[in-house]
Amino acid sequence: MRKGKPVLVGPCGVGMMYIYYEWADLGNSRDLDTKTTFLGNSVGWSVGGIPAWYILWPSNDNTGNGPEIVYIHAARSLAQGLWSGQTTIDCCAGWYAPAKGSGPARVRVVHNGATQTKIISPGSQNNAASTHVASVTLRADGTFTLT
Repeated sequence: MRKGKPVLVGPCGVGMMYIYYEWADLGNSRDLDTKTTFLGNSVGWSVGGIPAWYILWPSNDNTGNGPEIVYIHAARSLAQGLWSGQTTIDCCAGWYAPAKGSGPARVRVVHNGATQTKIISPGSQNNAASTHVASVTLRADGTFTLT
């Protein structure tokens, strides 16, 4: 262990943060689209561009069952000097209008053995999600706050 550097250990990998957008158990069975932005790079359905190595979005879930998951390489991006002190992750979500979804959803963040959740009110759109629903403040000591 390096002296003076926090050791960030997540439940499924060292220093990983997991952001889940969930809706199936809230009675909504339609297509929720998401956009997550970390260090100026965004991932999600119809976002475009080339994602950075430190933020991953495996795929769009339009089955109605969810969730959509985003992986953030928190510790590695910190160790490589891409941020210091604290940084913010922005979360956007919207029901894909042609699928006619509506109602609440949830953002659940898991990092370093801690979990925080927030009920959200997604917007509606035909392209990339643009309704800001949550922010995650990630601190260099490995703690975070979901608002």
